[in-house]
Amino acid sequence: MVNRRMLVAGVTIAIAYIVGAFLHVSYPLHSSERELGFGIQSAAIGLTLLWWGIACLLLMFRWKATSPGFRTLFVLDFVVVFAALKEVVDAFVQ
Repeated sequence: MVNRRMLVAGVTIAIAYIVGAFLHVSYPLHSSERELGFGIQSAAIGLTLLWWGIACLLLMFRWKATSPGFRTLFVLDFVVVFAALKEVVDAFVQ
């Protein structure tokens, strides 16, 4: 049951990020829609980091109970988490 809820949460966060990215690039500069897209992306990145931390704990303690779809989403979210952390580190280094 936890596996399904985590999978749905991960897919929902991914969809929110995609919608935010679409809004961010589709509208002219300094419009409210573009700012909304930026806010959605920022929130989705924070939720992705939170989801990934919880997923790490779930995978460590209940590996056999997780589905292949959940593991695939975990690996794809690892790429997003790595990119987000790289941006944070780059922002602090400069």
